[in-house]
Amino acid sequence: MKMSMELSRQEQEEARDLVMQLLDRTLYDCNELGLGVKHKVFNHADMNSKRWKKLQSYPDLTLYADRTPNSAWLPVMHRGDWEQPAAVVAVGRMNCSVDDMLLAFLATSVAALRLQSLLLCRRPDQNVKLVSIVKPTETTPFQYLGVVQLITTQHWPFTMFVGPRELMATCATGDVVTANGRRFGYEICLSVPFCRSANLARSQIVMTRVFWEQSDGTVGMYSKFITDIRIHLPESIKQGMLCRAVLRFFWKFIPRCIEMKKLRWCLKNKSVLIADLLSQPQVMGGPASCGGMWCLCATTCKRETKKIERASMRALRRVAMLEIVLSYILSGYGGGW
Repeated sequence: MKMSMELSRQEQEEARDLVMQLLDRTLYDCNELGLGVKHKVFNHADMNSKRWKKLQSYPDLTLYADRTPNSAWLPVMHRGDWEQPAAVVAVGRMNCSVDDMLLAFLATSVAALRLQSLLLCRRPDQNVKLVSIVKPTETTPFQYLGVVQLITTQHWPFTMFVGPRELMATCATGDVVTANGRRFGYEICLSVPFCRSANLARSQIVMTRVFWEQSDGTVGMYSKFITDIRIHLPESIKQGMLCRAVLRFFWKFIPRCIEMKKLRWCLKNKSVLIADLLSQPQVMGGPASCGGMWCLCATTCKRETKKIERASMRALRRVAMLEIVLSYILSGYGGGW
């Protein structure tokens, strides 16, 4: 395989158009289901059981299968590449903010993509290549569009049925404001027919998620996951496999990634945080804080000051140790974050 990946201007525009088409379709589906409506929290009873088959249900997440014929097919899918698409729709909520969700999904480097695989407990992806088309800026910190090429492998016993496969997909994150003033965050991953290789079979996926702030302070989420399962299995087993993937993403990846990104911020800004922490004893140990009785409580204040300084140094050592551990973990994942 080539050591680098290049995209033509036409391919970049096609990737952008496909993402916009899929985002428009996803927002339309949300509107059709009554999701993302202001001052309204999702209720499972709102889903029409004649159309939606409930697969699994939990307090904060429910997974459905659409009974509509050909519901697994979308206009953005290149039909010549798909054989037996299977789809699952998930509707749920999380106790975080829209920005937290965008922070979790944002991946602008090969190292970040490999870290996501690590947090999902997947086997490390191989030969990962990434071409960025739209990068975050100060005014749009979560806006990203890129095309990724990688090779995926399965855990045993799936290795007996599925060998290494190539994935070529466009990935996008960002937020949009609809005509009625509602802000939606989104994360999209969609297979694209670029840079074909004759050596490996190619995986086909569509993952689209939108999320919005609800009136109760939680974040509502609508997700559709489609993949091409070419093994001849009953539809119920295929849907069960997709449900497990969605649950792993919802319960493991998002919370882990949010905390990891926040930890990363703390590590990058540790000098400022530690300086603020070390400055606290100077305030509480001064004469003003002792109510003019500095001569009587000097010994106590000095003792407390030393305690805080020791605690600050322990915090510094913990942060340094975390940085060493994370650097070691990421040493095999392309270096930086």
